[in-house]
Amino acid sequence: MPGREQGIIRTRIPDDLRFKLEQAAKENRRSMASEIAIRLEESFSAPALAADLKEMIDRHSDRMLRELGERRAQLNALERQITEGDAQLRKREEQLELKISELRDKVEKQER
Repeated sequence: MPGREQGIIRTRIPDDLRFKLEQAAKENRRSMASEIAIRLEESFSAPALAADLKEMIDRHSDRMLRELGERRAQLNALERQITEGDAQLRKREEQLELKISELRDKVEKQER
C-alpha cells in the first residue's frame, strides 16, 4: 500500500479460508496481501457503518410510525363516517318501512 508503513505478519489460517481469500483476490484483481489488508480495514470500519445504519433505520422507522399513526387516525375517521352512514341508512330504512306499512294499511282499508 503506497504511502503507508508496512509490517510483515506471519499467521496460519485454515486451507479453506486461504482458498476463499485467493479467489476473492483474483476476482478483485488484488494481491493476497492487499485483499487481506482491505478486508481487515473494512472490519474496523464496520462498527461505524453499523451505527450509521442503525441511525438511518431509527430515523426511517420514526417517520414510518408517525405516518402509520396518521393513517390510523384517517382510518378511524372513515370508520366513524361509515358507522354514522350505516346508522342514517338504517333510520331511513325504518322510516321507509313504516311508510310502506302505512300505505299498505291505507290500501287495505280502501279495498274493504
